[in-house]
Amino acid sequence: MRNLADQCRNCIYLGMYCAWVIYLEKHVVHRKTRRCLTAIGCLMVFWFFVRTVKFHIFHDPLGEHICWYLYYIPMILIPVLGLAAAMFLGAKDGEKTVRKIIALLAFAVVLIISVFTNDLHQLVFRFSGRPPLSDRDYSYGILFIVIQGWIIFCLIWMEIMLIRKSRIPRTAGGADCQKSSAAENLSERS
Repeated sequence: MRNLADQCRNCIYLGMYCAWVIYLEKHVVHRKTRRCLTAIGCLMVFWFFVRTVKFHIFHDPLGEHICWYLYYIPMILIPVLGLAAAMFLGAKDGEKTVRKIIALLAFAVVLIISVFTNDLHQLVFRFSGRPPLSDRDYSYGILFIVIQGWIIFCLIWMEIMLIRKSRIPRTAGGADCQKSSAAENLSERS
């Protein structure tokens, strides 16, 4: 019964992610931003699919190990694509923006490759056992810290860009907006 409930929950989540992607395709007007957001939605579907496969289909250490590494594709690319979407919003010089995004994506690909080749260098995760390596007995390497720093950097930069490009009036605590709207209300009543 529990397995059936898990499968139903997984189908609901996957359906919600797919519906969100379809919604983005139909309702986001800016083409480049839509592409970035659609790619994020597809990566979310992929991430949840890999999670489902890891915990419900693969029960051997090698399959779980491969799924664990596959998690890092969306973990690294979603923040970069979110940053790219923020950069495309209101971008005046499209060529410079595209070059910056290509550089961000190139670094993200290097990080993903470092995760997939971890069994050769063990700079992302260090395993104490012998192959097949398990995610039950490991420690973090220096590249893991670099990956986490990169994710945090992209998310913070994206947030800063979204705040700068927002249409919220730049006042201290909105006090000026409250004063002007109160003055407008008084003038309308007179």
